[in-house]
Amino acid sequence: MSSTTALLQAPEVAPRSPPATSGADAGPVKAASAYVPTRPVSDWTARMGFWSGVLAAGFSLVFSIASVPVLLGAVGPPWDNVLTLVPSLLLAPCLLVLLVYVDAGTLEHDRLWSRLGVAFAGIYVALVSVV
Repeated sequence: MSSTTALLQAPEVAPRSPPATSGADAGPVKAASAYVPTRPVSDWTARMGFWSGVLAAGFSLVFSIASVPVLLGAVGPPWDNVLTLVPSLLLAPCLLVLLVYVDAGTLEHDRLWSRLGVAFAGIYVALVSVV
C-alpha cells in the first residue's frame, strides 16, 4: 500500500462488545469502556466523515491563528478581512458534512439531537456564506 493511499484511509476501529450487566462476578462498568452503540455505516461513509472532521478541525485552527494578528491590529485592510474570511468560508461546509455523517451513524432514539445539529449547521453555512 502506498503512503498516499494510507493517508486517505480512516483509521480502523475495533468494534466494542456490550459490557456484562448480569451475573455475580459482573463488576462495575467503567465510563471509559462503556459500550456506545451506533448504526452500521459503510467504509466510505466512515472515511468521508473522518476526513470532513479533520478538515473542519484544521480550518477552525487556521481561523483561530489568523484571528490573532487581526485582533492585535497588525494586519491592515483588506487583508484583515481576508485572513479570517477564507478559513471561515471553508470551515462551514466541512462542519455541515461532518454533522450529516454523524447523523448517519446515530441511533434512531438519538437522531433528534443529531438532526438539530445538522439544522443549525445549515443555518451557520447560510449565514457565513452570505458575506
